[in-house]
Order: sequence, then structure tokens, then C-alpha cells
Amino acid sequence: MIPLYDQVLPQTDNAFYFRQGHHQAPLDRFLSWIIAAFPALVALCALLVRGCRPLLPYRPTWAKPFIEELKEDWKIINHDNKKHIARSTTALLVLVPIGLTLQVVKVAYPSFDQAALLLAVAWAIATLLVAIDRPMTAPVGLLVIIISVLAAQAVLLIKARSNIQIHDVLAVFEIVLAIIAIAIIICMPLRDPQLPNQDISPVYEIPTGELRSPEDNLTLWQFMTVSWMSPLMSLGSVRQLNDEDVWSLSLEFQHRGLHDKFRELKGSVVRRLLTANGIDLIIISLLGILESIASTRSEHNQLYKGEY
Repeated sequence: MIPLYDQVLPQTDNAFYFRQGHHQAPLDRFLSWIIAAFPALVALCALLVRGCRPLLPYRPTWAKPFIEELKEDWKIINHDNKKHIARSTTALLVLVPIGLTLQVVKVAYPSFDQAALLLAVAWAIATLLVAIDRPMTAPVGLLVIIISVLAAQAVLLIKARSNIQIHDVLAVFEIVLAIIAIAIIICMPLRDPQLPNQDISPVYEIPTGELRSPEDNLTLWQFMTVSWMSPLMSLGSVRQLNDEDVWSLSLEFQHRGLHDKFRELKGSVVRRLLTANGIDLIIISLLGILESIASTRSEHNQLYKGEY
């Protein structure tokens, strides 16, 4: 008796059809779901961190920055940069909801898409964070969400390149919006722009020892590229640097502030050292553990290759 699928399908294509038609499509949907779930998970983590922000004042002393510049420490607030920062914030308030709108359209058109729904969750959380915080400084959490959405959209678009449809054009617009939003965020300052900056050297100007290092007032892009060091490097390539050619130390590295803050701590010297350097000790310890694991694994692989 001839099997039913042999009666319906051509004999030469039975196995191929069975694999492609009955297994490949569910596998593709599952992979799309996994890819889209990553930005949603990142966004949920960012939302959780944002929700814990009111608890930050109650964290232990060792978990706080040892030297921190607070707005309450200044009697004079600089309002000159408000206009520029308002433009950046307004741009994010416009771009992120547009990305959410495009993604919601993709959820329902041409049919319900679970992967698109997960990406819509990421866009919705990003919109919520922008609306609540109205960031004046570079929002790192929002940046991570948008980068994850950009990566997921790009992977899904490449994956569907052999079967591009009309609704995939929306993904292209989302990618463009994400790139613009990322560019805006990395050009936003890391320091509150309302704080006075008269004693901080402007970025890319001739260095002088009378002003603090520009690293106290950088944008995220300048911090990542270390481009603020270019004037000092250019001057050093022309002539020998003198003391007056080098900026004063950053606020968190100035000796007087560190000395006074350390004297305010209570307890033994060891306890005060642990309190003052708690975050640094945790980071260094974790990096040391990761380095040990990586080196052990590398040595194991070399021994394994040597045996064979």
C-alpha cells in the first residue's frame, strides 16, 4: 500500500518537502522569537534597574562613589546648556515613540507576529523610560535597549533577505530611527549640564594647569574615543610638556578632596580602605576571576590539542 504522502507529493521531493515544510518553518519562527526576546529581556532589566533607583540613597557607603559632585554642593546653577540638552531630550521623546508605533504596526500587519510583539515590548519600555526621566545626561540604560533592538532588527532583516515583504520596510525605518537615537545619546554629556563648568577646561582647547581636566565634562562619545586627550598629545608632539601644560586632576582624583573624605570615615584603617574602595575591589576581583577562568580554559585546550 502506497503511503498517503507518496500519493500526494512527487517521489523525488518527499524528504526535502518534509524537512523544509514541516520542520524549517517552525524552526525559523522559534529562532525569530529567540532573537526578538533578547531586546525585551534587556529592556525589562533596564526597567528593573530604573525601578531600584529610589533605593540608591540607602545603599551602603562602600557601594557609593567615594567622591561625587552633587548639584546641592553648588549655589550657582548653570542654565546656559539647557537649550541644547532640551533639544536632545525632545528628539528622543519624538524618535522613540515613532519606533514603538512602527513596531506596533508590524505586530498586526499582515498577521499577528509574536516576535514583533517582543520587540514592541522593548520599544514600549524605552518610551516609558524617556517619558519618565526626560534625560539631560546620556541615558546608558536606554542606549543599551536601543542597541539591542537595532541588533535584533538587523539580524531578523538579514535572516529574511530571501523573502523580503512590504512590512519588512518598517524594520528598515526602525533601524534608521535606532541609529539616529544612538547618535543623539552618545553626543549627550555624562555630567549634569546645569552644574558650573568655569573651572573645567573645554574639550579640544589648549591645555592649561589652571583648569581641571576635560574628563570631568565629556560626552559619551568623547569618553569612549578618548578624543579629549588630542590637544595634550598634539602639544607633546611639538615640544616638551611642562607642569603648566597639563590640566589639574579630575575632581575625584584631587588629593585634598580624597584626604578630607577619607578622614571623615569611621573605623580602623583597613575598614576605611575597604569602605573607600569597595566598588573598585569588587570589579577587580570579578575581572581577576574571569581572567583565571579564561587562562585555565586556554591551558586546558592547549593540553587537549597536544594530546591529539
